[in-house]
Amino acid sequence: MSVLEFADTNIVVYAVGQDSDKRIKARQILTQGVIVSSQVINETVSVLTRKQGENLVAAHEVAESLLELCEVVPVDESTIREAIRLVRRYKLSH
Repeated sequence: MSVLEFADTNIVVYAVGQDSDKRIKARQILTQGVIVSSQVINETVSVLTRKQGENLVAAHEVAESLLELCEVVPVDESTIREAIRLVRRYKLSH
């Protein structure tokens, strides 16, 4: 897995957001068959309902779309170790 293949929660939120430029770019990324973690899907539902004011049904529809569009990987020990490696290598925030 490379850094460019993984989409985080922000990409998903932008894909359904109000900013048309961000929405278009985010949807392009998501339709390329990226990888998301189970955590990204759960965080997306939380952000959409708690911070964006979406109802739970709409947030679950977004989650279902992610399950269809993306490969979903669990967050496990190897995922965390890989995150640590990538943070150190690319000077990302963790």
